[in-house]
Amino acid sequence: MRLDWGNVPAWVGAISLLLAFRIFLRDRATADRAQVDKIGVWWEIDRPLALHNQPRIETVKVRLLARNGSDLPVELRYVAWEIDTQWWLPDVALAHLEPEDPEYPGVWSLERGVKRDRLFTGPIRIPPEKTYQGDWQEHNIAHLAPENASQLDFTIEGVQCILRWCLITDNAGRRWRTRHSAGRRPRRVRWYSRRGVDYPYEWKHPLTMRLTRIRHDVNAKIHTWATNAVSTLRKPRESAEIPAAQQRWRPISNATKPRSNKDDGRELGK
Repeated sequence: MRLDWGNVPAWVGAISLLLAFRIFLRDRATADRAQVDKIGVWWEIDRPLALHNQPRIETVKVRLLARNGSDLPVELRYVAWEIDTQWWLPDVALAHLEPEDPEYPGVWSLERGVKRDRLFTGPIRIPPEKTYQGDWQEHNIAHLAPENASQLDFTIEGVQCILRWCLITDNAGRRWRTRHSAGRRPRRVRWYSRRGVDYPYEWKHPLTMRLTRIRHDVNAKIHTWATNAVSTLRKPRESAEIPAAQQRWRPISNATKPRSNKDDGRELGK
């Protein structure tokens, strides 16, 4: 039995069909995220400038701005961003001044902040072709400075706000996740999509939400059972710990009350 592998025109037609289907899916995905591609997020930073011999800058003011360039409303459900810093450190190894000199060592090197703060903002609803301007917020960045840092870098790289990702709901109700940190286009969040740890509760996976509710119900039942068990065990102990003075004057029931001579005479008369 010989297999018929077809001919060149048949193979070209099959490949063309697959290529056309791939182009159709790409164009449809581009049309779906057309509104999300027209959303921009950035920050304004208000910070003073200082030299090495001046007090170190440890607070800055930041406000978020978002632009909806589409002709339909949109909601930014969650915006994840970080504050990145850069500091001047005295370089003692390359010092060319004496330690007694107020400008010692005279040489400084740049170093990034020890860690980044992950911050979240939202929800934000933006009308069509409007720009949202958030309130100015003061942030303390002293904990981001490396050891022996003398001053914050006075260039634009001294304080930066880095956008990591956004959770967006477009006008049609579709959910999207932008991937600015990876430099890739937005991705649709579907029922089978993987959720992040920092996602809000309503954006979690349906199975995860159901398991979370079951876990909370089980924990509540266990807590109720433990509370009732502890209260039941404490009742006899509390009755046993009655002071001796109270037990001495406790009223005696009729069953344990001693009979008097009057009662004995009444019984003999019977």
